Amino acid sequence: MTIFTILGGTGSTGSAVIRALISSPTPPTSVHIYVRSKDRLLKTIPALSDPSNLPFKLQVFEGTLTDKQSLSDCIKNSSVIFSCIATNYSAPDTRVCEETAAAIISSLGSIRDATKSNDNELYEKPTVIYLSSASMDPVHNGGFLIECALFYAYKDLRVGERLYRETVSADPGLLNFIFARPPGIMPGEVPTGHKLSLTEVSVIVSYADLGAGMVEMAQNRGEYGNKAVLVSATGKVKQDWVPNIKHLLFGMFCYFFPGLWRLGVDRGYF
Repeated sequence: MTIFTILGGTGSTGSAVIRALISSPTPPTSVHIYVRSKDRLLKTIPALSDPSNLPFKLQVFEGTLTDKQSLSDCIKNSSVIFSCIATNYSAPDTRVCEETAAAIISSLGSIRDATKSNDNELYEKPTVIYLSSASMDPVHNGGFLIECALFYAYKDLRVGERLYRETVSADPGLLNFIFARPPGIMPGEVPTGHKLSLTEVSVIVSYADLGAGMVEMAQNRGEYGNKAVLVSATGKVKQDWVPNIKHLLFGMFCYFFPGLWRLGVDRGYF
């Protein structure tokens, strides 16, 4: 039995991965989805409301990263864990990627320890597909202004990548990773075509194509294990820069005026 788990199923990337799995010609046996609100998930992806029409067995788990038992129940026996919990806002206290990586690593350690105490179970290490960014690759960084605007978000992404690399180096039997590195991401629920590469990337990609690319990584995890994989669009992506510009302006403000940002938080502006 093959279990694919999605953490952050109501976000843009997580929901794109779920839609890609629904339409995949080779779906997994089971899909586990970890969200804070099941009702929000079903509103985001109405197709999940009728499990009998899905090509896989579905289980939805509600909880947060601090609910270690719920998280462990969700990821236990998973072949692939899609880590899609992220934020588009670059604020000085951004640690969502670091906290997610730490929670996954800790939970897998506990699961393996419990497995060792049960002679009837075997621990099989999963592959964690971690949503990162093409800008983590020095060849494909966005330049000075983009680095400033997304400074704290990129710092958080780098910490998450470092935690996975250090874990694989120190404890190679616990997990494998794949760093999914898209370029600028545009809205869009209809795939236009994608390709994976270790060296080349397009300027933009849609969420739908990113989700399909991450599913391809999962299906070919033996080839991409412990590597950073770039996701490119091969079709025409509809461009909507307004959300990205909003996030970049917010990040610029936080980078150049962190004191004012914290004052705004204290007064309830953010």
